[in-house]
Amino acid sequence: MKNLSASALDSKARVTCATMLVRIVKAPKSDDGLNILSRENFEEGEWEAKGLAVPAVEYSSGVYDTVRANPGGVEKTLYDLRRVRQEMPLSEYCKKEIIKSDPNKDISTIEAADVEKYIKECLKDNPKSMIDYTFMNKYMVESGFKFGIDGLHRMTGGGMFSAAPFFKALYLLSPPALFYEDGGMTEDVQFTKTYDVESEQLAPKFEDELFKYTNVEESESLCVVVEIRNITTKKKEKVVSDQDHSLWTALPVFRKDSRYVDSGCFCLPVFEGKVPAAALEASDMYEWICARLKEKKKVKDGGVELKHGASVVVRLVDSCVEEFGSRVAKQSLVNMKYVGMVCDATKKADMIYDYSPGDNPGKKPIAKLFGKADKDAEMKALNIAMAEATGVKHYIFN
Repeated sequence: MKNLSASALDSKARVTCATMLVRIVKAPKSDDGLNILSRENFEEGEWEAKGLAVPAVEYSSGVYDTVRANPGGVEKTLYDLRRVRQEMPLSEYCKKEIIKSDPNKDISTIEAADVEKYIKECLKDNPKSMIDYTFMNKYMVESGFKFGIDGLHRMTGGGMFSAAPFFKALYLLSPPALFYEDGGMTEDVQFTKTYDVESEQLAPKFEDELFKYTNVEESESLCVVVEIRNITTKKKEKVVSDQDHSLWTALPVFRKDSRYVDSGCFCLPVFEGKVPAAALEASDMYEWICARLKEKKKVKDGGVELKHGASVVVRLVDSCVEEFGSRVAKQSLVNMKYVGMVCDATKKADMIYDYSPGDNPGKKPIAKLFGKADKDAEMKALNIAMAEATGVKHYIFN
């Protein structure tokens, strides 16, 4: 932040249900008014008399200005839930964490000094990632969750005599994954519609809003399945790849063994071909995927093949936790755990999943590929082609 002012944070996203009480008091000065007093120059017993220790007033006194901390609609719901939730004191939490590293230790023997030492140890390094907001709120069916695709990376296609294709991604929930049943129901299918036209053709970024799912029952096996299609132009017509010649991936919705949405921004590995029916039936999607990868079978033989280096960046957000409502700008803040799983299974280094800008050198931005044509008209044509190829009928493209 270059310029600090009273309004400098007005445009920044708030952390849900998190507030801080602060006070501003005049710095005490020496009797002649020439020097500002410091605690370093006095014994602790003198601090209060010298104005160096001003006790905090009770919050209930009404002294604190709370105008900037008025809760919004979602926060009011969460505060109501928290009023009846039994909170664990920080000291008790720390003791439980200390016991995890030394199971033979008697928790009753842990003293305040041990707790203080543990906290200092946790805070000694600079933060390496964003705060994990997953456990801020247990999943509520009526509130639901949101999902969106921010971009694709290291896509391939085209050659010496053919243009590289455009790429789009569709997504749906599994179960039920009715899109893959006989008849292919598409009411639950969404797809990317709006490009960031300055992004690269083989690393497109999307500007669609997060899609909100509501009244979806909690299930450990629930995943968002993503399918990537490519669109080429043949004789002035848009041709969309079929499922057998596409790519796919998936994101589990809930944190394992918990009732919490696994909110965050994720880099997902990508696999060749059609989504396997057995994957949709698996109780643990990535356990099934990793087992198939270790078998090293081809897709045609019932195996799973990794599209090395290709990835999808997605966001998953509990509707009551808005901390991931905006796209993540830094790669260091993106969760790479699913990439790590498949890299372990295939013995491949996860460094291939660098999706920094310019990772497809020499490829033009989408705006230049549209040329002089109206970009909105071009995106509309691509959307219509995608809708027709997948059977999705609930979109209206004006």
